[in-house]
Amino acid sequence: MIRTLKTTLLPLLTLAFLLSGCGERHEARSMAQNFMEEHMPMQDYEVVRWSRLDSTFFVTPVALKAMHAEAERSKIVNHRVSYQGYTPKLLFMHGWFAHDRDTVSRTFYFDEKLQGIVGVKRN
Repeated sequence: MIRTLKTTLLPLLTLAFLLSGCGERHEARSMAQNFMEEHMPMQDYEVVRWSRLDSTFFVTPVALKAMHAEAERSKIVNHRVSYQGYTPKLLFMHGWFAHDRDTVSRTFYFDEKLQGIVGVKRN
């Protein structure tokens, strides 16, 4: 009985865990690309690669407010953006893009339930 659980249940749980991680990464990547198309002036770009989706507790509301102001000031975004609300745990993903014969990098921050982007910054 225990052997059956180990040989059947463990691989199924591992597969479920891996698939859920891939789904979240895909969702975050799609959300970031939609954000770029809607809010960022960098229209003619090619994705070089995306990092894995990770999490952090170290970005504060004050830091996010500064990130939003810097994104507007440095023209990372076209206009004032209505971001998703802050959560203590944030997810983030780096993206590298070929644009105007250069490679640029951006970090996108998401709320913990992947409902929207809470901030973006230039790396």
